[in-house]
Amino acid sequence: MCSKTNKAEPVSVGNIRFADGRFEFHCPEYDLVIRGRYLEWVLEAASEVIARTEQIKAESKIEEMKLLAEFDGETTLASIDAATFDARQRFRALPQCVVSMGHDDYRWVHVDGRDDKTAHPCTSRIVDQSITRERGDWLRDEPRLN
Repeated sequence: MCSKTNKAEPVSVGNIRFADGRFEFHCPEYDLVIRGRYLEWVLEAASEVIARTEQIKAESKIEEMKLLAEFDGETTLASIDAATFDARQRFRALPQCVVSMGHDDYRWVHVDGRDDKTAHPCTSRIVDQSITRERGDWLRDEPRLN
């Protein structure tokens, strides 16, 4: 569920609720329940647990592929290299995302990649989307698209 998909349909990873004075994050895929006093604590813990679990899964898959290649010859070296490359791209790269707040989109970069570690997590404004979201005719005057 947490790996890349080519499907356009939404995927639910877990749900968050407020119960008995604390936040709870439930993720059935991992049989995971995280409870905490503050939402940001719960989300940060969930993020770390899921990231580490996915990293262990990727490492296990690579080890399994290596063993299959050694004993059965079913797995090619190219597929092992591809899985290793995918794992490096996912877990060694600096995490970055687009955060939408209202009509504006911002670039989020993991704290390790920020120049100022105490700065706001949304480091830079990408583009003002208010024009594109409020009016449906924003490309009307673009000659190459008509």
